[in-house]
Amino acid sequence: MNKWFIAFCSSIGLAGELKRTPQFKIQRARLNMEFKRARQRLEQDESNPRFKELLETLEKEYAQFLATIKEWQTLQMERVQQGKQMVAEGKQKLADRLEANYCELELSLRAQRKRLALITAQLHV
Repeated sequence: MNKWFIAFCSSIGLAGELKRTPQFKIQRARLNMEFKRARQRLEQDESNPRFKELLETLEKEYAQFLATIKEWQTLQMERVQQGKQMVAEGKQKLADRLEANYCELELSLRAQRKRLALITAQLHV
C-alpha cells in the first residue's frame, strides 16, 4: 500500500526523485526467503523418507543460488567500470553485452525459483 501511495503522490507531483529497487534484487530477496522457508519446513519433517535426498537437492540449489548472486555482484562491479569507460569512450557495444548477461542471470534466477517450487512441493508429499 505504501509504495502505491508514494507512486500516486509522485504522479501528481507531491513526491519526486523516487528510487526503484532493481527487479533482480527483489527476486534475489524473495528466493533467499523461499530457501529459508523450505529449509525450515524440511527440518520440521525429518521423518520424511526422502529427507536426506531433498536436503541435498536443496543445498545444491542454494549453492547454485549463491554462485549466481556472486556472479551478479561481479557483473555489477564490471557494469560500473564499463559505465565509466563508456562515458569516456562512448561505446554502446559494451552496454549491450552487459545487458545480455544481466538478462541471462535473471532467467537463471527464475529457473531456480521454479526448481525450488518443485522441491517445496515434494516436501508436502
